[in-house]
Amino acid sequence: MIKTKTEFIRNKDTGILEAYRDGKRVGVITAMGDFIGDVELMEKVERGEQSKIRIMFVCLGNICRSPMAEIIFKDIAEKAGKANDFIVSSSATSDENVYNGVGAEVYPPAKRILERHGLSADGKRAVQLSCDDYDKYDLFVCMDNSNFRDASSILNGDREGKLRLLMGYTSRPGSVSDPWYTGDFETAYADIEEGCKALFNIYERCFKGENHA
Repeated sequence: MIKTKTEFIRNKDTGILEAYRDGKRVGVITAMGDFIGDVELMEKVERGEQSKIRIMFVCLGNICRSPMAEIIFKDIAEKAGKANDFIVSSSATSDENVYNGVGAEVYPPAKRILERHGLSADGKRAVQLSCDDYDKYDLFVCMDNSNFRDASSILNGDREGKLRLLMGYTSRPGSVSDPWYTGDFETAYADIEEGCKALFNIYERCFKGENHA
């Protein structure tokens, strides 16, 4: 196995301490110390202690942003030949789109924007995040701070540091644009695609063929 050194460098413009591996940013430590990146998870995969990375995308209703993220990330992994290295799902912090145990389909405008990019949301229905999910996934990647807080409450806290913001993986941390209120699904798609590509780029090199001898 090829050992990869992690370096921590303070960004001169933002003052944020950033973690780099092979010249690529893999995480940050904010002024509040609330995001430290995913170095430990990466190293578990590189050591062969874990064969897949399990990701749950989270938004309020699981009919717009988080299913878009699930579908986009799966497509990125599939095209890179890495689909078998990830388990990817999505869920809601609210139960408003789950009726008698049956989830609503993806919101039609979200379906249409996915279709314009050659992707299908067929078969995806809303599910609600549950406390039991905490031990089933490595990362809970939220679309905004409200989702982050609600997910933390549902999961009874974040004792192992699994909660993330999707845009925190990009060069412009913040929230994914919410098309439920703006009606702008193209911007939401662009935000999600950028975040998913950044997230994928962090992990895809952990698997055999990149960082393994």
